[in-house]
Amino acid sequence: MSPALLYEQQRRRVTNESACALDADAIWTAFSKVTDSGAGQKKMKAYRLRIRAFCDWMKQHYPDVLKVSEVDPRHAQEYFKEIRGGIGSNSTKNEYLMVLKYVFKTLGESHGIVKNPFDGIKKLATDIAAREAFTPEELKKIGDNATGWLYSLCLTALSTGLREGDICMLRKSSVNLSTGWISIPSTRKTGASVDIPILPGLRAHLEEYINDSDSEYVYPELADIYTRNPARIGKTVKRFFEDIGIAGTTQSVDGYARRISAKDVHSFRHTFVYLAAVSGVPFPVVQGIVGHTSPAMTKHYMDHASREAKAQYLSQIPAYLTGPEAIKKRDPKPLTPVRVRRILTRLTAENLERCKARLFALLDRV
Repeated sequence: MSPALLYEQQRRRVTNESACALDADAIWTAFSKVTDSGAGQKKMKAYRLRIRAFCDWMKQHYPDVLKVSEVDPRHAQEYFKEIRGGIGSNSTKNEYLMVLKYVFKTLGESHGIVKNPFDGIKKLATDIAAREAFTPEELKKIGDNATGWLYSLCLTALSTGLREGDICMLRKSSVNLSTGWISIPSTRKTGASVDIPILPGLRAHLEEYINDSDSEYVYPELADIYTRNPARIGKTVKRFFEDIGIAGTTQSVDGYARRISAKDVHSFRHTFVYLAAVSGVPFPVVQGIVGHTSPAMTKHYMDHASREAKAQYLSQIPAYLTGPEAIKKRDPKPLTPVRVRRILTRLTAENLERCKARLFALLDRV
């Protein structure tokens, strides 16, 4: 046996003594002490779940492997082969690989890991069906048929480019009707701040909801559903689209066990960006409205997208979902004297026609 191989075997024996057990809690404790990923609480929770899933798999298939230093490329490849053949998106499957690769890299030689067993395993392709923008005809169908929280969600998404979670959990404190702006300091997905001018059609809708309850949320029903069962929102929206004849809500994509969403709530964000582009809104202004995944890029775009520019350009976007025909019976709440008084107290010379249309729509339902 060569001196180099003898040295390597001796080094592994020595480092193996300090290796932590192949146990989810032991690995997590060791990893937490040395990681400097800066990951947030949600991401760290995902790390822990991926570690536990791998440890459970190893105990089932290789019960004699007791330390992290004993995990070799063969184990890693077999594990990822099983992950690859399971259900779920390629992005989720790749997350398992990247988390475990990072964990073993972080533990490193101090735990006897001379070579990362997950190195060399290629990620799966993540080219998926892009969300499609809605056509004007589809938007008209949505405006003519959406009611209740469905209409609130669709209108707000199309008018702001906000994601589903930010709309459902939109707080009244983020909406300033006197200045005409929606300002969210930290969006739920990326943490980017957004500053969005309120378009006229959305403003009329917000005026009604802002004062309609004592909740801290603009749309209390949406906030409640999103908190308890967020999947219900997407399923209801897709079923609604299919019911009104909007086809192609899902597509088959190679590498994905399930069909991938092509038209859903997120499609309104794409439609917002598309309408802004064809209406001549400069790219930096659009990015300054919808936010960006990179904090540095967000700052760059926000610096170049003044409030004046946003208000000027966004007003050029056609008013979909908010035409006179869309004021129809979208609100399932009953007509009451309180609601009539609330509408009447808001009457001004500017909103007279809109309030009148709302009252007639309510009366048609009696």
